[in-house]
Amino acid sequence: MELIILGSGTAVPTERATAGYLAKMDKPIVMDMGRGTFINLCKSQRREDVEHILISHHHVDHYSDLLPFLQTAIHESRDAPRKDLNIIGPAGTKELFKKFLTLPGMADGTFKIHVKDVSNETFTAGRTR
Repeated sequence: MELIILGSGTAVPTERATAGYLAKMDKPIVMDMGRGTFINLCKSQRREDVEHILISHHHVDHYSDLLPFLQTAIHESRDAPRKDLNIIGPAGTKELFKKFLTLPGMADGTFKIHVKDVSNETFTAGRTR
């Protein structure tokens, strides 16, 4: 496993990206995607290979760059199909993503977005458990 820190800043604006990590396992797993982490992700990983995103909690500094990530994935999928996207987070994540997907530019992708709310149960991302 290789762990790349995409951001370790806080909600207070600085030159640092906020929370985000990339775990390179059998499949890349993104954990949180706060402000500034999408650009850092693009420097470290082919974004079309990201199939699993974990959200630790619902503070904006832990998920705000999911919007540009999703918009880019949806737009690019019209020209080059991508694999489905799995988003796993705490209770309320499904509701949050229903709202995201109603925003302009967030429709008409060629892949499915599977959102799962979890609490204490085990889940898998690729072969990682």
